[in-house]
Amino acid sequence: ENACEILASRLAEKGVQHVRIFDVSHTDVSEQVSAAFQCSHLVFASATYNGGIYTPMETLLLELKAHALQNRTVALIENGSWGPAAARLMAKHLEEMKGMTQIAPPITIRSAVKDEQYRQLEALADGVMEAAQALVREKSRPAAQQSESELLRQREKVTRGLDALEAYVADGSLRIDEVNLATISAACAIAYLNFRRVAPGWCATRPQLIKLVDALFQRASFARTEP
Repeated sequence: ENACEILASRLAEKGVQHVRIFDVSHTDVSEQVSAAFQCSHLVFASATYNGGIYTPMETLLLELKAHALQNRTVALIENGSWGPAAARLMAKHLEEMKGMTQIAPPITIRSAVKDEQYRQLEALADGVMEAAQALVREKSRPAAQQSESELLRQREKVTRGLDALEAYVADGSLRIDEVNLATISAACAIAYLNFRRVAPGWCATRPQLIKLVDALFQRASFARTEP
């Protein structure tokens, strides 16, 4: 789930529209099949479960095959502490569908957060900062020249990014008791939001993110650089 949120945020940052995430455990498979037929690019992410594909994900793939989904560009993500096999098995299902093109080798995520994942979390925080800066630039233009669609787009990027950061603090991917590039980037992004008053209500529904930034803001190194 973390990997999917990171990927969705990065795609949104790059201007990709209509990005949707489905939790196969809680979304009716018919809704997922319908959405798949509306998309040109699909990412399938599954944990390895008892040496195979997570059951709801395998059900989805079987339904897509039964409905003759074809001619799509796909990517695969798998998760597993040891012996991950989900990507290889998902690829076998896709090979039985016509015109399914895999754009890159599968991504394997182990249970522990690796350096690459920290860099991805750092990039997510940087994306929040960049969207906030874009909002400030747009709002500095004369009112008649401001683009409401651009303001809305950047506000949505900030909201999605903050929601993702909140989830990562909640599940321990971003730890309150650690200082690394990911946590520093998150705190800097929040500091900029506060300073520029870009999203004044950001803290109302994000208690875990508040704990993270409060812990970092109390450090002397942060206090010395406060504007």
